[in-house]
Amino acid sequence: MNRFSVGVQSFDNTLLKRIGRGHSAEEARQTLHGIQSCDVKNWNLDFIYGLPGQTLHQWSDTLQEAIKWQPSHLSLYNLIVEEGTPFGFMQDAGSLVLPSEDEQYAMMEVADALMQKAGYEHYEISNYAKAGFQCKHNLLYWQNREYLGVGTSAYSFLDHHRFAHTSSVKEYIHHWQEHNSPLVSEDEFTTPDIELTETILMGLRLMQGVSYQEVNRRFGIHFQERFREAIATGIQRQWLEETSQGYLRLTPQAIPIGNQVSLLFLKD
Repeated sequence: MNRFSVGVQSFDNTLLKRIGRGHSAEEARQTLHGIQSCDVKNWNLDFIYGLPGQTLHQWSDTLQEAIKWQPSHLSLYNLIVEEGTPFGFMQDAGSLVLPSEDEQYAMMEVADALMQKAGYEHYEISNYAKAGFQCKHNLLYWQNREYLGVGTSAYSFLDHHRFAHTSSVKEYIHHWQEHNSPLVSEDEFTTPDIELTETILMGLRLMQGVSYQEVNRRFGIHFQERFREAIATGIQRQWLEETSQGYLRLTPQAIPIGNQVSLLFLKD
């Protein structure tokens, strides 16, 4: 084990209770004290913004405390409400009150300003790191590269094959004992066209963007020719920009609407 990741989510007890977390802010702090006492160098903190009833002030306070702990990496995720979850049911019933889009955008701006001032590099839409501490797994994932997950609930992508292990420890152990292999709960094979689209869409989440040369080499295409209309439209709308190093990336103002920008490439 060479990296710790702690899902703090917030240092505000009211918000932690509202989102159903089983820990308090003080318990999170005790965990962080434990990590620091072990002199761990490579560690991450997870936080969520856009929570029900969350204010910009609460978000700013949480971030400022997070920075004081001096983790090497921070993941700041915008809340996504999924169907079939408690928040999903509340949203369907009209009882879920979330910050407005403008308020969530302000939270993103505050986070970016605080992180950069504290010396963190914004290398992926939701991730910040000190120099030399970018998460290798994150980079592999957003570059749509192969990776192997080990243990319960672990996801893997190998040889055009995406799969996940069961979340049940009991079932996982039993299957290993009976078949000398993990029990797979999700299973999917991809195609070159699917992988091409995924590589572009996920690559655009990286601040450096997606490399024309790398996509051309990997998929045997001419990126700029294949997606000429999408690229031209994105640049004309000031959503996309080309770098002198041969990358296509989101413009700063397009980061909050990355999903909308992605639709340009799905049309092609």
